[in-house]
Amino acid sequence: MTWVYTSESELENFVWNVFNAVFKVSEMTDEDNQSSLVKFMEKLRKTEVTVTDQDGQSLELTVEGGKLWTDMPTFGWVARDLWNLDPRATLEVDEYKRVFRHTLFLAQLTARSKNIHDVMDPFNFSMFGLWALRAAFEEDPMRHTGSSRHITDIKLAAVWIRCAGRVLLKLSEHNVELPGNVAAGGSMHANRGFKGFSMKRWDIWKHGFISAKRVNLLPSDKDLLELVLIDLERLKPSVSNGYKSSDRPQQGYDKV
Repeated sequence: MTWVYTSESELENFVWNVFNAVFKVSEMTDEDNQSSLVKFMEKLRKTEVTVTDQDGQSLELTVEGGKLWTDMPTFGWVARDLWNLDPRATLEVDEYKRVFRHTLFLAQLTARSKNIHDVMDPFNFSMFGLWALRAAFEEDPMRHTGSSRHITDIKLAAVWIRCAGRVLLKLSEHNVELPGNVAAGGSMHANRGFKGFSMKRWDIWKHGFISAKRVNLLPSDKDLLELVLIDLERLKPSVSNGYKSSDRPQQGYDKV
């Protein structure tokens, strides 16, 4: 890949637009075909870039301190910008579809992150997974303007277990903390001192899925929940402290 470099701001805008386009594609891509987009991102990250300035001199391209495309600079910023959702609002059908497909995309990338313990890994969106599970099982369901949002939160949390459950379990086993208060407990667990992943928290989420069987779900949602419960039974804590290559990744998402 070769182009003439003219200014840093031009490059930043280009990269920002590329990543916004990627997310636009993800929201237009159904569950059965998302794996192709994930493979594209993996290939893009390995792409070597040859750049020359106006004098013909070779340059190493960086955006906000990250190497293009190895570090996928600003990709996480674009993702975070798209997650400014009102946690109390009921999502309309089109908005839910958009959020669901974005979630599916990021969960599959997380399952393929090179270092799950590195929150700076450009494919590590485990923090988003924690947020989804917290919203579903650590908040008072009565905070919602409608019960449909609680069901939505459960379904989004289910995507994370289905696609990246092994990663989230490993992080929980190793008590991986996240910076600041981004991983604080939800309203029902605000005083437990949560700062990230832990097995105590994993158990809350697991029991949350079990309790969700009592929620009034559509047949398709019940099928999804049953698949998650099967996954949770299969996801056993490891006796070793390492994260073996055989543990990753969970392949894709089974549409129900």
